[in-house]
Amino acid sequence: MSGYEIAISGLNVARQALQIIGNNIANAATDGYHRQEPIISPLAADPMAVMPVGLGAEVTGIRRTGNTLLETEIWKQRPELGQADQEQTILASLESILGDMATGGLASAISDFFSALEELASEPDSPAFREKAIGASYNLATQFRVLGEAIGELKEQILREARQTADQINDLAGRIASANTIVRDLQARACSDANLLDIRDRALTELTDLAGVRLVTGKDGSYNVYAWGTPLVLSSHPTEIEVDHTGLGTIGVSVKGASHYDSEAHGGRLGGLLALYNELLPAVKDDLDTLAAEIISRVNALHAEGVGRAGSFDELTGWRMAQGPIADWAMPVSAGDIHVRLIDTATGQAVRYTVTIADPLTETLADIAAKFNAVQHLSASVTEGRLSLVAEAGYEFDFLPIVTADPASSTLTGTAAPTLSGVYAGATNQTLTATVVGTGQVGVTAGLTIEVRNAGGDLLRTLNVGLGYEAGEPLDLGDGLFVSMSGGTLNAGEQFTIEALSRSDPTGFLAAAGVNALFSGTTSDTMGLVSRIRTDASCLATSLGTPGLDNLNLRRMIGVGETPLADLDNDVPADAFRVVITRVGHWVALREARSESLQNLLEELTRQRNDTSGVDINEEAATMLTLERMFQGMAKYLAAVDRTHQYLMDLV
Repeated sequence: MSGYEIAISGLNVARQALQIIGNNIANAATDGYHRQEPIISPLAADPMAVMPVGLGAEVTGIRRTGNTLLETEIWKQRPELGQADQEQTILASLESILGDMATGGLASAISDFFSALEELASEPDSPAFREKAIGASYNLATQFRVLGEAIGELKEQILREARQTADQINDLAGRIASANTIVRDLQARACSDANLLDIRDRALTELTDLAGVRLVTGKDGSYNVYAWGTPLVLSSHPTEIEVDHTGLGTIGVSVKGASHYDSEAHGGRLGGLLALYNELLPAVKDDLDTLAAEIISRVNALHAEGVGRAGSFDELTGWRMAQGPIADWAMPVSAGDIHVRLIDTATGQAVRYTVTIADPLTETLADIAAKFNAVQHLSASVTEGRLSLVAEAGYEFDFLPIVTADPASSTLTGTAAPTLSGVYAGATNQTLTATVVGTGQVGVTAGLTIEVRNAGGDLLRTLNVGLGYEAGEPLDLGDGLFVSMSGGTLNAGEQFTIEALSRSDPTGFLAAAGVNALFSGTTSDTMGLVSRIRTDASCLATSLGTPGLDNLNLRRMIGVGETPLADLDNDVPADAFRVVITRVGHWVALREARSESLQNLLEELTRQRNDTSGVDINEEAATMLTLERMFQGMAKYLAAVDRTHQYLMDLV
């Protein structure tokens, strides 16, 4: 009967091999599929036979073609590509937002703001230009806020995507663990399922796109998968992960429920999302916040010292400030003197008072309010964290740095008296000392002069107030200051001092507390225009002179846009924003180049893998033709054996 056995074994081999070929062809377009080959072995002859002849053939297994080294290298490179692609996608979106801001948004708003101040400076009494400056200020704050909020929204989108990615990782880990269970059971029975192995490899490949994984294959054929030091899959046991805030302004990945978050996890889309949320976007936001803070603090510091067409103030209220030392405020405050003027509205006489910040590390807003409250005709209080300054009836106050008409101090005993005027244009506050040289009558005595020296004793001016001088004529002290002497007598060696203020608040306290500020907020996404100025353009502090008609404060604020700022790498504000755009563009270009390089590498590795394990339809068709002929041949052989046996039966 061995003839029948041989025929049947051959038919079975052909049938089973054709099934394997059919499976190959059916999966020719399946990504990651490994070509399968039948393992055909001969059946040994009956050792007891007189003439041992083989009993045919059998399919003893299925060989799954592949190259482990290539597969491992592909799984190693895919997380790098996944992270580069993820970062490039989000950064390209950010670049697009910044690009829009560059052409019609923030860059234009910065330029328009300083241009509007320049126009108003040319005609400081123009209502139209004043309204235009208010509009430009509002637009600048809006554009900063829109961009800051856009980055915040982008971070929220990243957090949502990171959580969704963690869910996908959990699903893939579960699928790999389930496949491990079946693979392990099959191996225990000395069986295998090549398609199941492909399904598991496909899940692992998808997982490498999402996370930086490390694979360890167990002795039982199981895949043990680790990511960021966490075992995602151990044999048939998956571990779920989650993404959440770390409490440090970052997000991280942790085993679900463990709350031990790793914010520096690298690799795959999830690694890219963490890097974007924790490093790249905050770097851009920090640059924007620094730029916004510089403009806010510097413009506000100047605006606080000026007045607008509305003139001096009967009351002012600042922002809500945090409790504790003023050194902890968002805007910096240093030790020094704040100079406040109290004006009698009936006479127009102004008296300057000094409020001293001795130690910002220990003094609070309430402490400074108490010092303001000690100023005559001015009351100060803190309500709900806001500093409120209120002048008594019949008085107003301001922080103009203009000199007071009377000297700060005087030892003059003669009948002549000095009158001061002007706005000091020097770089720093200082006290000038005027000393009378000679004794005599103002405008009459020859050689009667006044020597003016700075705090260091350097001679700045020698003023002739004797023969040829007309009493009451202003004499130039330099840097925008003037003095005139009334008629009368002067005595040699007597002196008077002039308090020359470049800044009435060099401490930065008024700007930090929001007193007479132009902009509110401290960051790009909190920046706004103070409502008092938005509703009343006459409150825009354009001037440093009492009528509020000069453009001196406008000129100082315009200078902010022209001055290199140390915190902005010595760039002017407009250039600093362009640097931000350029930096993001550089990041995008780097990741595009890296992505392209990795993509080319993976394409080459995939091509090599496909050469080894991919399905070639032509080769499969040729093999199928061979098997078909084998089947036909075995069928003929079976028929011949059957006829032979029939002949023998007939003879019997």
